[in-house]
Amino acid sequence: MKLGLGLYKHMLTPENFAFAKQAGATHIVAHLVDYFATGGD
Repeated sequence: MKLGLGLYKHMLTPENFAFAKQAGATHIVAHLVDYFATGGD
């Protein structure tokens, strides 16, 4: 069985990678686009 973990750009930290490894994740889906950013249009 494979287990993936989705992380947003601001969550790509060594601590979260260590958690993913501890949880047994075999894949990480990195969302590099910040969908929640507030900015001027």
